[in-house]
Amino acid sequence: MILTDRQSKILGVLTREFILTAEPVSSSTIERILKNLCSSATIRSEMVELEKSGYLQQRHISSGRVPTHQGYRYYVDCIMNQEALSLEEQYAIKMELNKITYEIDQLLTKTLSLIAQLTSHLSILVPPNFTKIIIKDIHLMSINPYSILIVIVTATGLVINKIIENSSSIPETEIKVLSNFLNEKLVGVSLDKIDSAIYEGGDKLSKNHLIKMLIEEIKKSLLSKMEKKVMWIGTQNLMSKPEFKNVDKIRALLDILEHRDFADLITRSLGKEDVTVTIGEEHKIKEFYDCSIIKAYYKVSGEIVGNLGILGPTRMHYAKMVPLISYIAGSFSSMLNRLNTQ
Repeated sequence: MILTDRQSKILGVLTREFILTAEPVSSSTIERILKNLCSSATIRSEMVELEKSGYLQQRHISSGRVPTHQGYRYYVDCIMNQEALSLEEQYAIKMELNKITYEIDQLLTKTLSLIAQLTSHLSILVPPNFTKIIIKDIHLMSINPYSILIVIVTATGLVINKIIENSSSIPETEIKVLSNFLNEKLVGVSLDKIDSAIYEGGDKLSKNHLIKMLIEEIKKSLLSKMEKKVMWIGTQNLMSKPEFKNVDKIRALLDILEHRDFADLITRSLGKEDVTVTIGEEHKIKEFYDCSIIKAYYKVSGEIVGNLGILGPTRMHYAKMVPLISYIAGSFSSMLNRLNTQ
């Protein structure tokens, strides 16, 4: 249903006021905000129509109205004017992220903390897809005559250690040759390009059984970092909202954060839009029916590798949060690309 201009104004005013106060909004409040552009009786009549159409609801007979999930959706898609970040806000975000010099884990944690601090909501982040992360160094070390420790360092600061067992002894001289070969072929290469870097040149060493074993372990180790998971910070932010004062309700919500369904929800529709807003029942998970999620993807080398955002009540300051999450995602992408090319 397409709303009339007057209905859109009333829904917009009511939604903004409810987001601000968390209290049902009366027709007299809307009349005051609209500066008597239409009478209280007309506003009441339009509110009844909006309620019949599913955009508003009245929790108690004597109270004002609040937006429904459908009302929030119409507000976000058709009414809301985004509040652009000031230059000071943009500068502060970049300065905070620029404090991270080389460790991706630090960058992930810092970004999560920054989102939670700036939004007062639960911050969420899906770590990067490591198929696009560049290998910076590979080091092989003899543990005993039959075992090699392989240390993989990515450009983003990720360090992976793995012990490889062999059925026959491996001379130190051979380990050095293998290490030199792997570094020559794989430094500066991403996971999805490893096979072509090793095997397309036709090098004799590429057929060595130890090289094949090491390559499989390198790929397996990096792929293990790609398991769907979601990082989050800001439980206290959620609990401070009036919508989440019920202990059982917040406990059920937090339990779902550990569940695979939540990871699927956060990565769903990844890349379809710069910023995605999902509201209430759109999540298809009952514990999130009173929640909204705003998420934005980030990129490495032009490829979408993950996303970040916030989870909070449906009564969320969308006009401010959407551009804020978009800007943080862009800044995070820039930092991740910088780390990946160092």
